[in-house]
Amino acid sequence: MCKLKNNDRPWVTSYFKEIVRKRDAAYKNGDTVLFNKLRNKTNRLRKSLSRSFVDNKIIKVTDKHSKGWWRDIKSVCGFVDNRANNKFDGIKFKGKELQCDEIPNVINYFLKSISDGVPALSICSTEYSQTEYNEVDISEFDVYRVLSNLNVSKSSLDSILNNKVLRSLSDVLAAPICSLINNSLRQGAVPAQWKIARISPIPKGPYVRDVEKDLRPIAITCPVSKVAEVFVSRLFDDFYDDENDANQFGPVSGRSTTLALVKLFHELFEASDNCSNIIRILFIDFSRAFDVINHNIIKRKLEEKNSPAILTNWLLSFLNNREQFVRVNDHNSDCLVVNAGAPQGTRAGPNCFKLLIRDLSFRIPYIKYVDDVSVISISSDTNDDSLQQALCELLSWCTVNGMYLNTKKTKEMILTFSKRLRTDNFEPLIANSVSIERVTDFKILGVIISSDLSWSKHVKYIVIKSKQAFFRDLSTRSLWICL
Repeated sequence: MCKLKNNDRPWVTSYFKEIVRKRDAAYKNGDTVLFNKLRNKTNRLRKSLSRSFVDNKIIKVTDKHSKGWWRDIKSVCGFVDNRANNKFDGIKFKGKELQCDEIPNVINYFLKSISDGVPALSICSTEYSQTEYNEVDISEFDVYRVLSNLNVSKSSLDSILNNKVLRSLSDVLAAPICSLINNSLRQGAVPAQWKIARISPIPKGPYVRDVEKDLRPIAITCPVSKVAEVFVSRLFDDFYDDENDANQFGPVSGRSTTLALVKLFHELFEASDNCSNIIRILFIDFSRAFDVINHNIIKRKLEEKNSPAILTNWLLSFLNNREQFVRVNDHNSDCLVVNAGAPQGTRAGPNCFKLLIRDLSFRIPYIKYVDDVSVISISSDTNDDSLQQALCELLSWCTVNGMYLNTKKTKEMILTFSKRLRTDNFEPLIANSVSIERVTDFKILGVIISSDLSWSKHVKYIVIKSKQAFFRDLSTRSLWICL
């Protein structure tokens, strides 16, 4: 019998694959009689198996509550990957295939090793007055409003104390949680339980093949800690909003992905109105941007800006001596202490990165969206080296701020509409003795930019996505007819 694979349809059986194999063999051998016989048998079996699969699913979901009903309906229609538990099958680390029980520990130790070379935070609390504390005192009603609006579908570190419990008992729990948050702010200390994170390794693609390349670590923390982060984030925004870089988009209130793209394309189209202009764009990518943040640099930047002592102490305590473990399916890893980085999946993490990158600026047009930075050089001089200078400034900034440029993913694009100029004649950009790759199209924030400023490649990409959505919609409609 043929073995089943991860990408097989959910109704496919080993017997069905065996019949298909025999049919294909008959076709290759030129046995028309046997081929026709097996072809008809394959079609009948395919219809029978798929019909039975859908019928069984419908029978199972008819008596379920609404959430379970919709979950199974999405599974039947293909919106949910039925093989989610097998997404780590065949995953490798340094060329060696991992067993199920060793995957969490390997991932966790690898994530910790990324920041092993970063020095741990040297804590030095800042004194502050009682008056300063009273100005940011959190009221019980404020906590109640946050609790009553929690998203109950969000994952939680603890299966007992989760968002559903906090929301349903918001009127009862508002007072004690308010007291916990105020005391945490007053003492400038974050409880150890709030700093434990369960890392959920999210695949960057449909399948995971390599621990080092195909995973994005998302931190799932205590829900009470997330409630506290809401108020600390408000304090952070109140203090830093007026100091934000005008070219910084996300995570900044009122500066969305759309506005970042509008600004980027406005610069490009306005420059392209002059045919003599040579437009060079540098798409910058940082290596493990959130994972290598040096907490001592965050501390220095907080102190240089004279941030409120309450905000400084709480953020430094939040970052210091964090513990994390990885869960894959039903297996947990060891709990490790991480002394660098900012946890993705929290509010404080993006705020720390926004603080770190706040002073990154260039003398030529640029756009920053979290860790996606684009720098644009516009000139009619073929020998203009302003983009190379900007790259050198970036490397100097990375050295001072403990960041690393990913030269493999950093790309350059040249746009010119002059018939006498060829992009091959331009000297490549050099970073750390490595030539930056030059591309003719690049995908940024979900939009594909082409060197001729046409939309053909992006439209093609959207059409493909629309066809996939349309196919799912047809599957949903056919299921409704069956119901």
